[in-house]
Amino acid sequence: VQYVPSDSSFMLTANMNADSLSYADGLVGNLLFSSVYLPVSKDEHQVDLHLFHNTQEILTSSLFYQAGEAEEIEGTLSVMQMPLSMTNPFIPDGLARLSGTFSGEVALAGSVSKPLIDGSFRFDSTQIYVAPANTYIRLEEKPIEIQRNHIRFNQYKLYANGDNPFVIDGDIDLDLDMMQTNLNLTAQNMQLLNPKRDKNSLV
Repeated sequence: VQYVPSDSSFMLTANMNADSLSYADGLVGNLLFSSVYLPVSKDEHQVDLHLFHNTQEILTSSLFYQAGEAEEIEGTLSVMQMPLSMTNPFIPDGLARLSGTFSGEVALAGSVSKPLIDGSFRFDSTQIYVAPANTYIRLEEKPIEIQRNHIRFNQYKLYANGDNPFVIDGDIDLDLDMMQTNLNLTAQNMQLLNPKRDKNSLV
């Protein structure tokens, strides 16, 4: 942690580094977390965050907070091709294994109690290997939109064996007071399993 004074204010910076981070015998990688806090005025504060994985920046965020009677918040969050394999060590007993990348852009604005979230995220070349079924689930490579606190799936497709998908349509309401889902889940002639049996599979 470093304190940097100026004539009218100050700045705080903090860095945390983890080399060859492992969990449950699985390698997460080299992680570097960097943050900067700047008090813009008595009631205004700004925080910037950065996360690196194996020297590649995978997350950046900037947050502005306005104190007072009407507390307000404004910020952005960007995820840049985060490798999903870094989450595998945290999945218990190797029940699943992820590959591919995750990216997204999210903007946050409004009151602290009821902020509005807009943006989108997507999965690229992403597969989920389900060990007990010895099968792979492939995720569609198209953006999933977030519009005014609603995650909209818009006929989002998951594939297993073959070309007939499992389709997710509808939205999830992220209202902090009452989170709701309105989803239609459909599949037609979808071949879910066609595995070769191995020592970890249950089928």
